[in-house]
Amino acid sequence: MSKDRKLYRSWSNKILCGVLGGLGDYFNVDPTVLRVAYVLLSVFVLGSPIILYIICALIIPQEPEFPQQQPPYQQADYQPCDNNKNN
Repeated sequence: MSKDRKLYRSWSNKILCGVLGGLGDYFNVDPTVLRVAYVLLSVFVLGSPIILYIICALIIPQEPEFPQQQPPYQQADYQPCDNNKNN
């Protein structure tokens, strides 16, 4: 793991507060697997994971900025065609 990685609540993998999506991004694990494990843990432990989730949602910061995607024509060398050429 890189030393400059930080744990954030996710914008893109968000169901409630983005805690499990952020954990999935941080540990490079599918967030769906974490969500299933969280639900099973909540059923068997009766409420403690819910309190832990709320605490994590309050402590873990939100991602600084939603990752903006540039339109495809700005990602490549886009050259607009000139339809006004006289042939």
